[in-house]
Amino acid sequence: MAEATLVKSSLQEDITLASALDGGDVVQCPSGRIGVLSGGNQTYATGDVVAADTVGQFDVASASATTFSAGDDVGWDNTNKLAVAGAGGDFDIGVAALAKASGTTVVRVILNEASTGD
Repeated sequence: MAEATLVKSSLQEDITLASALDGGDVVQCPSGRIGVLSGGNQTYATGDVVAADTVGQFDVASASATTFSAGDDVGWDNTNKLAVAGAGGDFDIGVAALAKASGTTVVRVILNEASTGD
């Protein structure tokens, strides 16, 4: 008999949805960590229990005019569903893995990573 059995990767956290959401949506998990709902093209209903990825690099929607340098703090505007610079969002989601120039509409984010404050 196995001494231990993996039930859920520590890279994911379950969340009970308060509203209908889609795979790929950004959420704040009960632990306070940020997650991206698993399931790609899947649509979830209110009350569904869904795994959210809490570790990794994700391309996250951002306004065309917003710019980031690698290592910058990235916040989340939960109303407009966009990554924003620094403390401009409703909550922090991580740091920019790469620079984002004006004119592009995604920023690559290392989820739940804290900036070094440089």
